[in-house]
Amino acid sequence: MQAVPLLLLSCVLALPPLPPLAAHPRLVLTPARLASVRAEIAGGGDAAAFGAQLFSHADWALTEPPTPRGPTDPSVGVLMPVRRALDIMLTTAAAAALNGSVARGAPYFERALREVNQLCFNWSSPNNTDWNFVQHALDAGEASFAVGLAYDWLYPALTDAEQTNILSALVEHGLGEYKKYIPQRNIAWWVNNSINWNCVCSAGGVVGGLAVMGDVGAPAWVLDAVVAPLVGGVEPCVAAVHTDSSWMEGPGCKLQREPPRAPKTARP
Repeated sequence: MQAVPLLLLSCVLALPPLPPLAAHPRLVLTPARLASVRAEIAGGGDAAAFGAQLFSHADWALTEPPTPRGPTDPSVGVLMPVRRALDIMLTTAAAAALNGSVARGAPYFERALREVNQLCFNWSSPNNTDWNFVQHALDAGEASFAVGLAYDWLYPALTDAEQTNILSALVEHGLGEYKKYIPQRNIAWWVNNSINWNCVCSAGGVVGGLAVMGDVGAPAWVLDAVVAPLVGGVEPCVAAVHTDSSWMEGPGCKLQREPPRAPKTARP
């Protein structure tokens, strides 16, 4: 999933000041993008194969229980359960959007909403660290990314109460933590850093912020206190991708620069 936030932020860096925000869904799977993707899938080939994979994975997600938070690991926090929740949430939400079933009672919609509710309201731990921003910011970054996109994609079929409650949870456990800790570089040390944490955590804050900005109940500070500083500080991470698309940290984040790669030959 890291390719999506990196691409999104690369585009955001080049944008002029924000125009009035579009109606939901407005992030990635916009109505125009959905129409384009559906046409690609209908055309067969790789797009059709990828679409089939998506729906097959979404069908698997329908059989899975909501992801529990589990204990906080001293090394990786709650990143593994967050990633499982992200996988289920965005796969089923995307499937609902693609087959036009963002509607009450539709299986993909209901499963995505169930996972959103689990992550937003059924994870708990002391000291408001439900998404574990201070100890392991990747957890909160990926949770904010997932909930932000799911909120945006599912928004047309959410009740007023669901819209309000999910937005409030995203602000409390995600965006509010960004606002509080971005100025504290002993905690948000990854801001303006070339490490992959910057791309991932910044993407979570930016996507979460853009998802709720302008909605009823969204704080007025989201743009200035979260989105703007993250966009302003992510460039070193974006620049760490080489011209040949290799990553400065090497495969598996081994913190070693890869040597230049030979051009790939055409497949037979």
